[in-house]
Formats: sequence, structure tokens, C-alpha cells
Amino acid sequence: HWKVLFGIIAVMGFIAWLGLLLNMPETVRRGDVPFSASGVLRDFRDVFRNRVFLFGAATLSLSYIPLMSWVAVSPVILIDDGGLTTAEFAWTQVPVFSAVIIANLSVARWVKDPTRPRFIWRAVPIQMTGLATLILGNLLWPHVWLWSVLGTCFYAFGIGLIFPTLFRFTLFSNDLPKGTVSASLNIVILSVSALSIEAARWLWFNGGRLPFHLLGMAAGIAAACCLAGLLSRIRQQPEAALAQEPLDLAERHRRHAAAGGPVDGADQAESLGLQIRHGELIDGGVEEHREDRWRRTVDRHRHRRRRRARTVPVQPVARLAVETRSPREPFLT
Repeated sequence: HWKVLFGIIAVMGFIAWLGLLLNMPETVRRGDVPFSASGVLRDFRDVFRNRVFLFGAATLSLSYIPLMSWVAVSPVILIDDGGLTTAEFAWTQVPVFSAVIIANLSVARWVKDPTRPRFIWRAVPIQMTGLATLILGNLLWPHVWLWSVLGTCFYAFGIGLIFPTLFRFTLFSNDLPKGTVSASLNIVILSVSALSIEAARWLWFNGGRLPFHLLGMAAGIAAACCLAGLLSRIRQQPEAALAQEPLDLAERHRRHAAAGGPVDGADQAESLGLQIRHGELIDGGVEEHREDRWRRTVDRHRHRRRRRARTVPVQPVARLAVETRSPREPFLT
């Protein structure tokens, strides 16, 4: 019976937990930091106030719904109502899980930078194709398992391409305690998954196949909207840090000049480059290759400054901008 599968999963999970309890090395030495219940609550409060975490947790939780609802309710759909045997049901699940594995292997093998927003957005149409297949296939040409399995495979492949990156963004795009962030993320994901499974089961028994798949479609669209918010928040973080960097350099130059000391031309070029780059970002954003050009320019001047045994006199700002700009860049005033 299909219920035996869940019993086997529960037993295997208990064995894994017992093995970790007995053999997992302790990473925190007891007594170094006194336990404080208020401190723990404060950490959780800070985590749930962080916008990057909230968008990341919402994206991951909503992305889980189509897969988790299918895994939980598919035994009832395919075995009890569809008449498939246990072996046939098992084979229908192989393509779904294989799609996730193939997606992860493809990213590791052929994608140089899976954190690029352009790559992340390219995975979204694959997910939407799978969700559309679930709805249109079962609406136009109903089948026991074909459209459900095919659409879920497309969705699983699309979400498998960006799942590791979404976890990385959510966990590490903040300076909060990582243990608290990980625990909070698991709480959100498991809670949303439990509620979505119950909602999917109710929709299946009271509405049928189409309302059941509409839940996955709605969750996928909501996940894409949260993904846009997550990438926007992550993009704003370096801009905020960049906004402060030229101000710090200008303050350092002002104090140095007030003390009567000469200003290093490399420092002035670095400050000018950062200010122009910051102005471009605030005015409308720049492409990544243009940011890399400015970064290489700043690094080049830093290298020259280290090689010089003496400082150079202050140069006019207009002349300095002409000398330090990239040959392919227009002069920015």
C-alpha cells in the first residue's frame, strides 16, 4: 500500500537523526557563550525583520508548493483514483526527481556563475512552461498521469537550476547569525509546505485535478514575484555600500589636506572613479562589464600607488578624469 512508503520514509528519517545525534561532531564549545533566551528571541526577531530573508524565504517556500503537493497527493491521484500499481506509481516519480538531479548537475558542469540575475530569470520560463502544461494538458486532453508528470518534470528542472542559488542568497546576503537564519528558513519552509499539502489534499477531494494544479500555478506565479523582490534587494545592498565608500575617501582627503599634507593622485583617481560609478548606479544602473572596468581602473591605480616611493602632487580633476577613464568610456562630468 502507498501508505507503507511514508512509513519507510519515517523510519529512515529516524535512523538518520539517530546517527547524527550519536556521531555528529559538536561545533560549538559549551560554556564559551552563556545561553540567553532573550538573545535567541532577539536574533529571531532580527531575522524576520530582514527584507532579504523575507523575500528569500517566501520565494523558496512558494517554489516548494508544486513539488511537495505533487509528492504528497500523487499516491492518492495515481494509485487510489488512477488505478496504477505500486511499481507503476514508482516509475512515474522517477522523471520528476531525475529532473531536479539533472538540473543541479547541469549547473555544476556548464554554468560558470549561477548567481547572475540573467541566468536566474532564464530558469523562470521553464518553470512557467511546466505549470502551464499541468493546466492546459489536463484541461484539453485529460490523462491519468501524462500531463501531471510531464508538467511537474519541467517545473522540477527549472526550479532545480536556481534552488542552490536561492538558498545561498537567503542565508548569506545578510550579517545575521547563520544558525538562526537557517533555523528560521526551515521553520518557514516546513510550515508553508504542511499548509500547502493540506490545501492541495482538500482541493483534490473537493474539486478534482484542475483545482489541485491551479494551486501549483498560483504558487509558481507568486514565487516569481517574490524572486523579483529578492533580486532587487540584493542589488540594492552593494549600491548602499558603494554610496558610503566615496564619502569615506573624500573625508579622508579633506582631513589630509587640512593637515597640510599632499594628496596622492592615485587616491584622487580612486575617489573620482568611485563617485562617477556611484552616480551611474544611482542614475539608472550600469552593466556588470562596466562595473568591472571601473574596478580594474581602481585596482590599477592602487597598484601604482604601492610601487611609488613618493607621493605625486595634486592634479586638476578634469585632467585626472581624462587620464583615468577607459578608452572606450565617454567622458563623464
